Amino acid sequence: MSGIELKWNDREVLIKIKKALFDNLDEAGKFVSERARSYAPKQTGRLQKGIDYVVAEDKDGLAAFVGVTRASHAFYGRFQELGTKNMAAHPFLRPSVNNHQREILRLVKGKK
Repeated sequence: MSGIELKWNDREVLIKIKKALFDNLDEAGKFVSERARSYAPKQTGRLQKGIDYVVAEDKDGLAAFVGVTRASHAFYGRFQELGTKNMAAHPFLRPSVNNHQREILRLVKGKK
């Protein structure tokens, strides 16, 4: 060896990696929630206003969750997305992901 000592601080590196992942998922969550609002039915605007995202850690690691908040009282968002026996589905969450996979992957990778 040349006498150069490298010190590996795994905790510090992991914290930096986790912060970068969090920031990238935050951008992706923001992007998907904006797309979902554009796809959502626009009758009263309550459903659109109720769409939000959160980046959180679950048992599988960090993830961005996009959906309709309980506080918005737009409980009917589930029925719009999935339909009922009396009403056809009018998805707004699934297309916001399915139609923009490349953009989402780019954001998760940290490329703006």
